Amino acid sequence: MNLHVWTREKQTVSALQAAWPVAPQAREVALVERILELDATLFARHREIGRLRAHLAEPQVASEAAPLAGSTYPWMLAEDRDCDRGLYDLRVDDAVLIEADRGAVFCERHALRSDQPAYAQAVDALNAAPSPLVAVMPLVSIVIPVFGQLGHTLSCLDSLRSLVTKIPFEIIIVDDASPDGSAKHLSALRGVVLLLQPINQGFIASCNAGAGRARGDFVVFLNNDTRVVEHWLDTLLDSFRLFPSAGLVGSKMLYPDGRLQEAGCIIWRDASCWNDGRNGDPNHPRYNFAREVDYVSGCSIMMPTVLFRSLGGFDVHFAPAYCEDADMAMRVREAGHEVWFQPQSRVIHDEGVTSGTDTAHGVKANQLINARKLFLRWRHRLATHRPNGQAPHLERERQARMRVAVIDANLPTPLQDAGSVTATLTLRLFRQLGYKVHFVPQDNFLFKEGAATDLMREGVEVAYAPYEPDLETYLCRHGRQFDVIMVFRVTVLEQVMGLVRQFAPQAPVLFHTMDLHHLRLERQALLSGNASDLAAATTLRAKELGLVGAVDCTITHSTFERNLLSNAVPDAPVVVWPFMFPLHGTQVGFH
Repeated sequence: MNLHVWTREKQTVSALQAAWPVAPQAREVALVERILELDATLFARHREIGRLRAHLAEPQVASEAAPLAGSTYPWMLAEDRDCDRGLYDLRVDDAVLIEADRGAVFCERHALRSDQPAYAQAVDALNAAPSPLVAVMPLVSIVIPVFGQLGHTLSCLDSLRSLVTKIPFEIIIVDDASPDGSAKHLSALRGVVLLLQPINQGFIASCNAGAGRARGDFVVFLNNDTRVVEHWLDTLLDSFRLFPSAGLVGSKMLYPDGRLQEAGCIIWRDASCWNDGRNGDPNHPRYNFAREVDYVSGCSIMMPTVLFRSLGGFDVHFAPAYCEDADMAMRVREAGHEVWFQPQSRVIHDEGVTSGTDTAHGVKANQLINARKLFLRWRHRLATHRPNGQAPHLERERQARMRVAVIDANLPTPLQDAGSVTATLTLRLFRQLGYKVHFVPQDNFLFKEGAATDLMREGVEVAYAPYEPDLETYLCRHGRQFDVIMVFRVTVLEQVMGLVRQFAPQAPVLFHTMDLHHLRLERQALLSGNASDLAAATTLRAKELGLVGAVDCTITHSTFERNLLSNAVPDAPVVVWPFMFPLHGTQVGFH
């Protein structure tokens, strides 16, 4: 606390002492608590101001012509399905466009968007599917509430029929007294549990009724105006393994044309809500890593069935619909669980098909009414949230305690090399400690399906082209936000140390050696007897020891390496991280 703040606090203390007619001891305890609270608030504000300044700062060097981090880039597949794409034209959500095309074909084949839809024909096609829609002993129960819009429901079922998964699931359709005769056609579907509401009761009642019939350990609520994209179900379910404290996990939502509809949601202090990323570039790195969020729209969410039931289901206080999903997320956290957004689980959503989008009329008008109910119920919790629209780039990651950037030569491939296992587990450890984790390659920013998406699924924001073109530009844009920077391998640190110190001077630098490269080369030279090998080892030794002395902490795998470095560079902090290798490898044997 600086002198001016201390003086102001002292004046406040004096005024309070004069005003409070309570025992001296009680006054002192209360004043100390107040001072500590104000001190913590002051620290948080200074930190926030620093991050805001860094976020607003313009690039100073290199790549000035490169688009800023929020820019969008051409999506070739969206512009031309038959285009000849190169490696740098691949995008995270290419599968969304492919699934949207499948949906369009299905709807056109059965005229589901026309004035004379062939509903019976579409039902026959679904019944002729080679794989059943329902499992005898489901692990997951998918609840689909419907009110009319039969064509959308059938399209949704078509995408579920085409889903490739090993997860046994059941489908429970709750028809909320549809006025268009949906029940007649839905009752003809095989392998689907159909519940018919005697009167129209609204979305909340339908969801609760469907969940009441669920046999699976997990229940999914899925809007009928959706199509699910590959890996949708598997990734939702796997998130509960990745994030053991999760009580609710929701999907990324996109419009049929590929525009981003929602990447998680923000609840502001006044209980107003934002769909994060709405109409933004869905392929941008900031929208494609799993993270804790305030809530995810109930269009596609998964919960443990026992938790949903223990919380009493969606609260009828918000009937017939709207804000029940935000309220459920708040209650999940109140019960000691977490709420996660999982972007690798994706749905295509025709927003507003059932209830429209006009908040002044119809069922949609409940959105404004229920927002007030939400505020009155949770205002004590929302008091720590920012006012509407203030620093959304920070508010969307409010749960992040600190931020770390991890730099390595390439994306880790833990099934191929031991160094990648160490890198992967280190990223997990940072995340489990409450850090917002960024992975940044040294120079290969090519987006790689699998290597990149595996990290993003686990909650790591990965830098990739064309959004981030090179390390210098990346650090120039983002370097000031990091609390810590870790660099793997001497060959990488040698290349990036100058950039890190230039663009992230506030961040302590951790050097993870993986192994002592110069020691390995020295031993190789002793075995070969080659003078040039020994000279190369000597040169590398000088570089490696110089970097050990330049960083804030060096990490080794053994006490032998630590002792060697401590003797060579006595003032350098060196610590030992035991060799980590709990990942299970492939079952494929050697040939």
